[in-house]
This record gives sequence, structure tokens and C-alpha cells, in this order.
Amino acid sequence: MGYEKHYQGTEAEKLSVALKDCKEWLGTKAFNKVAKALQQDRGRTSRSFLLIQFAMMGIQGYPAYAMINTYWSPQRDLFDKVKK
Repeated sequence: MGYEKHYQGTEAEKLSVALKDCKEWLGTKAFNKVAKALQQDRGRTSRSFLLIQFAMMGIQGYPAYAMINTYWSPQRDLFDKVKK
């Protein structure tokens, strides 16, 4: 999905359109479930694994990053940076 469309405009406009595309692709009910699951994850799942999961749902590229950056907590990323 994300590699088939080029998102243009300001960052806020691109984010809005990408999230709308995800909602249309998944349907409102599934989109809400995915958003809730990302919020409840609290950063326990790695970003790369989430990208793989989104790819399996047919969401790739910017829309996948938009979902992760909007609904997922980057707590794990912070822990990974501290360990290095």
C-alpha cells in the first residue's frame, strides 16, 4: 500500500492521509483494534517486528510508519539506545 502511493504535503497532511488510507484498507473496526493493540503494547514489541506484522496485513512504507509513530510507544527504542 505505502509503496504504491507517494504522500505529499506537510508532515501533518501526509500523516493524516496515510492514517486514512490505513483505515480504508483495514476497515474501521480492524483499524481501531490495531490502534488499541499498539497503544497497549507500551513498546514491548520491536519496531522492526511491527513493520513485519504490518507488511503481512498489506500495509508497507509510510503508512506503516505513520501507524507506529502515532499509536505505538517508543519505550523499547529508548531502552535499546541506552544499552549501546
